[in-house]
Amino acid sequence: MPRSHVIAAGDWLGGLAERYGLGHWSHVWNHPANSELRQRRASPDLLMVGDIVQIPDAPPTEVEVPAGRRAVFVVSGTHAVLRVRVSGLARFVEFFGPVPFELTAGDAAMRGEITTDDFLIELPLHVTVQAASLVLMGTRRFELEIGGLGPADEQRGAMARLESLGFTVDVDDYPPNARKGQQAIDPSSAALLAFQTRTGLDPSGRLDDETLRALVRMYGS
Repeated sequence: MPRSHVIAAGDWLGGLAERYGLGHWSHVWNHPANSELRQRRASPDLLMVGDIVQIPDAPPTEVEVPAGRRAVFVVSGTHAVLRVRVSGLARFVEFFGPVPFELTAGDAAMRGEITTDDFLIELPLHVTVQAASLVLMGTRRFELEIGGLGPADEQRGAMARLESLGFTVDVDDYPPNARKGQQAIDPSSAALLAFQTRTGLDPSGRLDDETLRALVRMYGS
């Protein structure tokens, strides 16, 4: 009988499948008890803190091994892939050349050079890892939270994407003519205004359908 698990910060389905002995995240996501959750969250990567996931029982595994023979068992499904896309460095690369990077997640690490804009880094990731670190040019460090993005159509998920794309701004620095008189503007609205202005959308400061589509398209999910 499935058991209920309340999603906490850092939880993701790959890690939960490993924790409960299910091998692969799809065994959790595709279980009939999670049909309502699948309708509400378009992707297993977009769970929110507080969501309730039904964890099915791990099926028993039986393997026949001839007496007197040595057998080796390999557990599969314990790794995923961490994908990090780095953008906004096109002019820097053009003038100064490739940007050295190091991406670390748990025991896995990768070093290389960023040579183009929207550069994609892929690193094998054990499903129990919840954080990663990206270092550029040996000095600029970015801490990455795995499993904490959230859906784009909710405040937390939208703000996380805006921040990752560089659209967090100080409201005092935002052009006054984008405000209504001297009315105060909150940071989330300021970030949306900056994004809408940059992408040629109506600068409403609201996460309307057109802005949501543009944000998902630019972020990639």
